[in-house]
Amino acid sequence: MELLRIFGNQFFKDFFINFGVGALFCLAFFLAVAYTVVKVIMTMESNRTTNSNQTLNVDESKKQTSNNEE
Repeated sequence: MELLRIFGNQFFKDFFINFGVGALFCLAFFLAVAYTVVKVIMTMESNRTTNSNQTLNVDESKKQTSNNEE
C-alpha cells in the first residue's frame, strides 16, 4: 500500500508538472497567433491608408495640372 501511495503521489506531481508545461505552451502559441493576427491587420490597415494617400496625391496632382492648363 505504501508503494501505491508513493507512485500515486509521483503520478500527480508529474501530471501537474506536465499539465503546467502544456498550459504554458498553449498560452505561448495563443499569444503568437494573436500577435500575428494583430500585426497582419495593422499592416493591411497601413497599406490601405498608404494607398488612399497615394490616390489622393495623384488626384491632387491631376487637379493642379488641369488648373494650370485652364
